[in-house]
This record gives sequence, structure tokens and C-alpha cells, in this order.
Amino acid sequence: MVDRIAYALEGPCRVEQGMKVLVAVSGGPDSMALLHAMRVLAPRMGIALCVGHVEHGIRPCSRSDADFVQKRCAEAGIPFCRRSVDAPALAAAEKLSLEDAARRLRYEALFSMAEEAGAARIALAHHMDDQAETVLMHLFRGSALGGLCGMRPFREDGVIRPMLAVRRDEVLAYCRDNGIEYRTDETNTDTRYARNALRLLVLPGVEDAFPGAVESIARTASLVQDEEAFLQAHAKQAVKACLDDSGALDAAAVVRLPEAVARRVALAFLRRYGDARRIDSGHVEALLGLCGAETGAALDVPGGRVRNNYGRVAWEGDPETPAECESELAVPGVTRCGKASVRATLLDEIPNDLKCHPAAYDYFDYDAFPRRAVVRTRRPGDRFRPLGMRGSQPLKEYFIDRKVPRAVRDRTLLCADGNRIVWVAGMGVNDGVRVRPGTTRRVLRLEISGEDNFNHAQRQKRP
Repeated sequence: MVDRIAYALEGPCRVEQGMKVLVAVSGGPDSMALLHAMRVLAPRMGIALCVGHVEHGIRPCSRSDADFVQKRCAEAGIPFCRRSVDAPALAAAEKLSLEDAARRLRYEALFSMAEEAGAARIALAHHMDDQAETVLMHLFRGSALGGLCGMRPFREDGVIRPMLAVRRDEVLAYCRDNGIEYRTDETNTDTRYARNALRLLVLPGVEDAFPGAVESIARTASLVQDEEAFLQAHAKQAVKACLDDSGALDAAAVVRLPEAVARRVALAFLRRYGDARRIDSGHVEALLGLCGAETGAALDVPGGRVRNNYGRVAWEGDPETPAECESELAVPGVTRCGKASVRATLLDEIPNDLKCHPAAYDYFDYDAFPRRAVVRTRRPGDRFRPLGMRGSQPLKEYFIDRKVPRAVRDRTLLCADGNRIVWVAGMGVNDGVRVRPGTTRRVLRLEISGEDNFNHAQRQKRP
């Protein structure tokens, strides 16, 4: 088991010598086994470890779980960090399921802890059985090909899963053989939860009827990941070809595409403007139908309306905008605004990708950056100074110059100092706070996340 984890860390998880890895540890057998294995491997691989624990505010004994993990880390001499979040409150406020709210808060907390610790990777303890459950859950809910990919061993945000080649019974045997203590989550046996029912009632029957089914499902997920990557690469090129300067779709161009690529183009369009968390396959198919409809035909989708105007499928009217928010930027840390968040990280040197990086993040001269900046959406009177411009211009003019659709402007997150905009998330940096090689001493990195945010969804490479 340890050898397979080592192979994953050095291979698909992209863990390199000198890196620090934050291991997400709940106290259960999976995460405790992963922590033990990574302690064994750390000296050999030349990596440093720290542990992050998130208390979700759901279970009465969650505090004792946190104390248990903290004690084990103290005994092993491993740096430990914990965060307490209120998943029930978020679920009620944003009408999410408790599981979805907990997942969102958990990732935010893990990213925050990783930044504070200087960890380049966040290791999660999902194993092969979890992978099979995930694929089946997506399949039963009617997922497209992307959902059948399951969980990937590496994500661009640094999340890794080095145990996807390990079975659950191997994890339990490893804990037993190495005397590893762990906590048991009593809610894991409650079959009212869909994943528990799948794990306890469905998968055992599948394994009885089809021995090796879990391995087969996991292997299929790996193959589908390769296929999906190929299709996504083609879809990105197709999106560029089908969108005009105003952000509308060329309906005829979409209709001519192979169906698999056309679906991905339609999904990218809907996520660009609408509420990505509520977009499903039905909306995608409806949009494709709209591309072949007569002029004037319209479609209501989560976040707004789409209309076919003489072969141009355009977003009509402003979509639902996020609730008014103004949150002081936490440096370092994560600042939430509506359903999106901004993660701030301080760097001691100028990064290698300063001139070419994904649009989701940007770099700033920290010493020139305002100390009490806020994250918010646009307001009347906002002004912005694009790179290379001597003076500032109204933010509205900046949006017009870049042909940003009206439907997007109210949803674009900004970092502001009064009416002075220092960052238009996903679009531009104020010239006054740009990184200047040779004079900049400390670099601030700001990254936006949240699938319903236009800027995050585009993920365009910036030259």
C-alpha cells in the first residue's frame, strides 16, 4: 500500500522534493492511514508534512475528533491546524444540502490552512472504493461523461488524492497491522444518506455478482478521464470559434459541431453567464435546441434568459446577481463574497508565471497594495487604471472596451480601495499595484474561486 501511495505522489500527484504537503485528517481510518503512510515516505521523498482538520459543526462529538487528531499530531511532532465552520448555517442560508455546504466550507478551510502553512499540496484520503461510489452516484443521477471521470489524483488548485489505487479493506488492514488508532463517524452507517446507501447496500451486492467490480469501475474512470481531457481540449477551441466579440454564440457554427463537442460549448456558455451550480444536462440540450430554432425563440435558464436573434444566441437581460457584499480582504486568507471567494497569498519572490498564468489569479506588488482593500461588486463612480495607462477611466468604459456583456458586469468581483479598483477579477490589474521586477520585494497573489463566477469559469490563459 505504501509503495502505491509513493508511486501516486511522485507520479500523477506531482509532489516534488522540498514541497510541503497538508494532509487533511478527519480522524477516520482512511485519513489516519494516509497520514501514517506519508510519515513513512516523507524522509525518503524529501517532503514536509502538516495536518489540517475541519470541524463542520454537524456532529456532537466533532470536537473530540479534533482533539484526537491534534493529540496524535503532537505525539508525532507534526504541525497541526484546525478550523471550525458552521455547515448547517450555510446550508440554511443558501438552501444547500448539508453535504454540499460542508464540502464547500471544508475546501475553503483547507485552502486557508494550506496557505498559512506554505503547503503546495493538499492530500485527501479518498480511496478506490470512494472512487467507485462517486462514479456510480454520478451515473445513477444521469451524469455526462465528465461525471464518469470520478475523482482525479491531481487538480490544478493543488488538491491531490494519492490513495485512489488502494481498496478500503487494505486501508483497514494497514491500520490494524500498524496499530493505528482512529475515530468512527456514526453517521457513516445511516443509509438515509445516498452515499451511505450506495456503500452499504448497493456496492456489496454488485461485488458479489461481479467480483472485481470496484477495480473495474475505477479503471474505467481513469480511461474516461483521458477521453474527457481530449474532448475538453477540442471544446475550448470550439468555444473560441463560436463566440463573437459580444459574447454571443454563432448558432449555425454550434449546430455544425459534433454533438459531444457542441454539448461542451453549450455548457461553457451557460456557465459563463448563468448560475453554474444549477445548470444541468437538460439546460444544455435545451440550448442546443435553441441554436436550431427560429429567430426570436427564447429559453429561461438558471440565472437569466437566452434568445436566438437571427442566428446569434445571446444572453438577454441581467442574470441574478449575487447578494450585495463588501468584505475586507483577508491577507493571507480567504474572503467570501456571494457564492465566490478570493484567496490571498503572500510570496517572498516573483513567480515564474508572472507573464503567463490562468485568468483566475493575478499578482500584485504587496507594498503598493492598499492595506484595507475590500472585495465587492461594481458601484457607480468606480474607476480603474489598466496596465500601461497613465490615468484611470470609469470602470464602465473598461468593461465596454473589453466587450464585457451587460449580463456579466454586475457579477464580476472587484478588489477596491474606495472607488479605486485595484483588481478586476479575471480581467485586469491596476497599473499602480502591478509587480515590478527589480523593485517589488513582496508579491501578493489573489485567486478567485466559485463555479458560478464568470471570471473563474473562463480560465483563459493570460499572455
